[in-house]
Amino acid sequence: MPDAAMPLRCHCRHHEITSLRCARCGVPICPHCSVVYPAGMLCKQCAKPSRAARLQLQPQEFILALVAGTTVSYVAAWLLLLAEGLLISVHLGFLAIFLAFFHGMLVGETVRRVTRYKRGDQVEKLAWLAAALGLIGMVLYLSGGHLAALLNLMLWLRIALSIVGAHNRVRAY
Repeated sequence: MPDAAMPLRCHCRHHEITSLRCARCGVPICPHCSVVYPAGMLCKQCAKPSRAARLQLQPQEFILALVAGTTVSYVAAWLLLLAEGLLISVHLGFLAIFLAFFHGMLVGETVRRVTRYKRGDQVEKLAWLAAALGLIGMVLYLSGGHLAALLNLMLWLRIALSIVGAHNRVRAY
């Protein structure tokens, strides 16, 4: 008997006769085992989103997220330092540096959105890097490019709190 005359049997439910095939891999599937997609019916295996796709960044996503995150970090660092100056002038002092945590959360949210909510170590480290680069860049700009400004302990405390905020925002989802 030729293959065309043989009835197709479902890949999962071998007793089901079907004429339907998965649009991606081509295995025979019955209506019970299929998942509706815009491109057609898929088997359950093809319909699962791959874990690797949610964890890996494409090079263009990485560069775009780094640029966007660092830009937001730089502008937010300027606002952060301005707000801290105002808060210190009303005698809130040391508590003003905790605004750096919210700076990091803003940077982390920016990185999350630009990477289309991807997860993983790459995204976390990218958010950390963007948060730190923005703060360092703003401090260097305000100091006129003097590297001695990087020896300030409060700057490194702000960077640490910002990284914690960015990590918290990226890991939360």
